[in-house]
Amino acid sequence: MKVLLDYFIFDATSIGGVYRYFLNLIKQSRNLPEIHYQIACLFSEDSQEGKLLGLRPKPFHHSKSPLLHKASDKFSKASNILYSLMRMTGSNYDILHPTYYSLYYKPVVNRIKRPMAVTVYDMIHERFPQHMHKGNTTSQKKKLLCEKADIIFAISHHTKNDLVEILNLDPDKIKVTWLSGGFTAHPARASFAEKLPGKYLLFVGGRAGYKNFRLFFKAIAPLLLADPELHLVCTGGSFNPGELELFREYRLEQRVYAFFVEDQDFYTLYHKAEAFVFPSLYEGFGIPILEAFSCGCPVVASHCSSLPEVGGDAALYFDPDSETDLRNTIARLIYNPNLKMELIKKGLSRAESFSWEKTALETLDGYRSIL
Repeated sequence: MKVLLDYFIFDATSIGGVYRYFLNLIKQSRNLPEIHYQIACLFSEDSQEGKLLGLRPKPFHHSKSPLLHKASDKFSKASNILYSLMRMTGSNYDILHPTYYSLYYKPVVNRIKRPMAVTVYDMIHERFPQHMHKGNTTSQKKKLLCEKADIIFAISHHTKNDLVEILNLDPDKIKVTWLSGGFTAHPARASFAEKLPGKYLLFVGGRAGYKNFRLFFKAIAPLLLADPELHLVCTGGSFNPGELELFREYRLEQRVYAFFVEDQDFYTLYHKAEAFVFPSLYEGFGIPILEAFSCGCPVVASHCSSLPEVGGDAALYFDPDSETDLRNTIARLIYNPNLKMELIKKGLSRAESFSWEKTALETLDGYRSIL
């Protein structure tokens, strides 16, 4: 079967969970002769997707002038929209699978004659609208796509339950396809390993809003103050002024680090940590939990949304609204070597329950159901 993916997520980014999801589906399809992915996107010659699928290069990306380069980016996006619309309204595919909630093709939606599959990654926009930018239309786009779709892939049972509860969708239309994660162990780069403190808690990803970073930091501040060897390491962007002020308030600005981490260094980052802490108020799945498990890093996570579904009995859980519970749970782990080793062992075993091969096979089964 030929499955057409639109241009959107491939043109928008080359990082992030949604991009990795589709790239892993494409990689796994090489071992599944029944399925062939096509992408309605014009790629650069050196892109991962272009190399995987032998696609044509993206035009107008050769100018060294910032102004002309910006103009060429806009032209390229317009080209990809037109190319996607042309492919969608054609007949040389069996199933359409949009990569995100975009309705640029709404004017031609009635000319799309093939079944449609949609993946829903979370219901954060619906559960936490107060944390979204004013004018964000993701919820409306998602609802329209879900109503149009012949099958919906939800990346966790929790996300499926939210879809049924919030959008009043037929549960029989929704298929759960768990994701995967994990890193291959690389030799530690001395230039990176030397930057890491000897003893640290790890926070990965975005820190705004529902990610609950401020409460997390306030919860661990007494631990940092009581243990001069303990530090906090964060990945992602640099700290904003509000975060820096918070660290100064507790006189801990010298004990907190923010790193941009390359893929080859993530294993070392997780493996050396005392614990990975995931205080988020909501996640559609929670890939970082599996990343930590596969790297031999014990996990402490919120007891809400999909996180217990992913972590199972291999993690410790806390109330994300309680600084005391969060702090006590972390302390219970990092100062108990036997518990730490038990969780590492359970985590390594739990990680084996998830694989991109399983995700691809479950997705293929969903595609078959709508043909």
